[in-house]
Amino acid sequence: QITATRAADHLLTARIAYAYSTPTDAAGIWRITADPGRYRVEVVPAADTGLPRKVVQIELAAPANNLEVQLPPIAISPPLVARGTVCSASTAPAANGAGCAQGDPVVANATVSFYALDAQGHSVLLGSAPTDAKGHYQAVLPDVAQPGAATADY
Repeated sequence: QITATRAADHLLTARIAYAYSTPTDAAGIWRITADPGRYRVEVVPAADTGLPRKVVQIELAAPANNLEVQLPPIAISPPLVARGTVCSASTAPAANGAGCAQGDPVVANATVSFYALDAQGHSVLLGSAPTDAKGHYQAVLPDVAQPGAATADY
């Protein structure tokens, strides 16, 4: 599923103008009919793929002669799998630096969330996962580009 949201620009500062949502076809191709401007494009792969979502920013220019503009592919990097255990505080860390110290109770049914900061310093949720009965969690996170690396003019 692809969602493209038009961001406010210098003329439209008070609102987000448009949002388009479309599925990809069997070849991974998607199409939108949109006005020129800056868009936040979010790609959400099917759950059974195990791939993380991908968010990019694109600048759509007006096409010459009202022809279709072909955008370059949006590559989804392999996911980063974050695993760990949540336990209550201890006065002594675990001997090997990983896991809970012996005797520390684990925390079941907690939610562990991972955030990144965008270029403006706003937090962006990358993913979250609940802990199981043994306090273990596993979150699948997207590969995050360096600030500004996901911005391109198309």
